[in-house]
Amino acid sequence: MKSNIYSLFSAIFLAIGFIFLFNSASTITGHAIVEKVSPISSSIFSIYFFAGAIWFSYLANKRKGQAATEFLMTYGWAIIIIIIILGILVYLGIFSGKKTCDNVVLSPPFVSAGSAYNGIEYSIQVVNTAPANVLIVKAEIGTCSSDINKGINYGDTALLTIPCLVASNEDQIKISYMIEGSSLAQISQGKICLVEGGVSQSPEGGEPVCGNGGLCSENSDCNLELGEVCVANLYNGVVGSCVESGEQCDDGYTISGDGCSNICLLDTRTAVEGCDDICLQTCGNGAMDDTQEQCDDANIISGDGCSTHCQVELGYACIEVPSQCYLEEDAICGNGAIEGNEQCDDGNVYGQDGCDEDCQIEQGYACIWEPPSRCNWITCGDGLIQGSEECDDGDLENEDGCSNGCQVESGYTCDGQPSVCAPVQMYYLTTTVNGIGEVFCNGVSCQEQYPELTTVILTAEPPENFISWSGDCSIMQGEICSVTMDNDKDIIAEFSR
Repeated sequence: MKSNIYSLFSAIFLAIGFIFLFNSASTITGHAIVEKVSPISSSIFSIYFFAGAIWFSYLANKRKGQAATEFLMTYGWAIIIIIIILGILVYLGIFSGKKTCDNVVLSPPFVSAGSAYNGIEYSIQVVNTAPANVLIVKAEIGTCSSDINKGINYGDTALLTIPCLVASNEDQIKISYMIEGSSLAQISQGKICLVEGGVSQSPEGGEPVCGNGGLCSENSDCNLELGEVCVANLYNGVVGSCVESGEQCDDGYTISGDGCSNICLLDTRTAVEGCDDICLQTCGNGAMDDTQEQCDDANIISGDGCSTHCQVELGYACIEVPSQCYLEEDAICGNGAIEGNEQCDDGNVYGQDGCDEDCQIEQGYACIWEPPSRCNWITCGDGLIQGSEECDDGDLENEDGCSNGCQVESGYTCDGQPSVCAPVQMYYLTTTVNGIGEVFCNGVSCQEQYPELTTVILTAEPPENFISWSGDCSIMQGEICSVTMDNDKDIIAEFSR
């Protein structure tokens, strides 16, 4: 009688063990019998129940003369299968506690080269595989969206950033785009991929995010969860920066000209005629911030029409911001696509409509590239920023931040349409040098005043003469002092005499 009871319990425990074994493989099969029990816990439970089944089987068979033989004949196959399955689960990483995730798969013409989510914004790097240039208009994830308006040539990559406080693996990403020469909007889409910690792994191990690092002296100063390590590669190797795989440096900024470029590559450029030290700081950020820049295509690579010093290269013409550069010989005026040295292309070769017969913008007009170009007469004071207007507050009054010529007045900053202008809060930075040496701010001579919340990195030169910093430094790392201008600041640099 007892043998039958033990055999019944053995069968029940064996069945429950197989249920939990199947549940432990839910990350592979995509199905779970008990969803609230994790794969790791399911694996542990299955081992317990299999052990119980073996024990009850032993109790049921120990009274029989051939207990050992019958036990092996009855359950030996089950034990072998359990060992094989557990070996497979260990090999696949079920017991590692790490959640894996495939890379984002997008419908043509885009291919994902990596993505990341930090709980605030979702970033994805896409490659254009279409045999044509495209304009990415908008990117959406669930209820989150961002206007991109970024051109991307065939074979090139673009980084898309979408502000989003709530995102999940169930959300779809939709990228709205137009092929050059067409006004038909199209969509590339796919399911986003998130993992614990916020980083979605690419096949190469994860896409680094330039600008999320910072200065460091040892690995503990960096975000180890992101795989950052401290590499002494800035400021003549004296101070390091926290870099991820694929980065050469990351000083926490996306400004070129300070030793680490806006794409986190070591920047050894020096000032040249047409692009001085100030120009180098903004060249490569995709905006025409400096009057010396002839173009800015959001990189510091020559050979694509816009040089490493933001100068238009021979045989090219560049338009738009960020700059889109074309070989001049490729331009066909009147086809609705802006090419070569064209400033506009409204799909015809007639003048007096804002875009003339040579595809140049006519005086008094402003044209928007969609394509094709839409041209409107510029009227200062209508609340719309067009052409050479820096601002337009809807009136023609001076001394309100936006002049009667629609230019931003000194000491003001303006934003929006119509423009809203406000005085810029400026703070004094006083630097005192004791001894033989010099202090530079963001790689150039220090200014007397800086706008509010500007981060200034002071560097002491030469380093062999430098002794110490004192004053209002918020971060001090050897010859480097970092300060945020939230008030007037005083910095003292001590050098040997």
